[in-house]
Amino acid sequence: MAGIDYDRGVIIRVHPETGMDVCMYRRDPGVYYTSTGIELPVALAAKAGFDVETHARARRKREMLDEFASKLDREETAEVQAAAVKPKDVVHEVDGFKVVSLGGGRHSVEDQDGNVLTGQGKFITRDVAIKLVDEMAEGERKRAAKPAKSKPAPVA
Repeated sequence: MAGIDYDRGVIIRVHPETGMDVCMYRRDPGVYYTSTGIELPVALAAKAGFDVETHARARRKREMLDEFASKLDREETAEVQAAAVKPKDVVHEVDGFKVVSLGGGRHSVEDQDGNVLTGQGKFITRDVAIKLVDEMAEGERKRAAKPAKSKPAPVA
């Protein structure tokens, strides 16, 4: 540590025998430092007038709360990842075009690459989505059936 960051909220007591500043950050109770940032033993902090027992309890409480918050974050991350892996509920598919159920009577349409074709934030009913997919697949078939236009031979 390069020194105490006084903007973080620091409690400072002076050690009576040495005149040394003993510092503790409010957000990190029970850990004591010199003004240059060197961590000090609890005994020196007690001599400087800190209530080390109360700070030790507050530190344990903070550690338990941090551990619990970390556990909740891990659980939430696992739930989000599990939801992301959930397979899509494809209710109709023609030539790679898919109608995907989003629940609540809402559906979206995806192309062969999985790109959502219906407008962002726009959801359509199942019947409309199926009709759209059928029309798109028919159009793809017609384009594939057309013979490719040949280029005229160059004149020599």
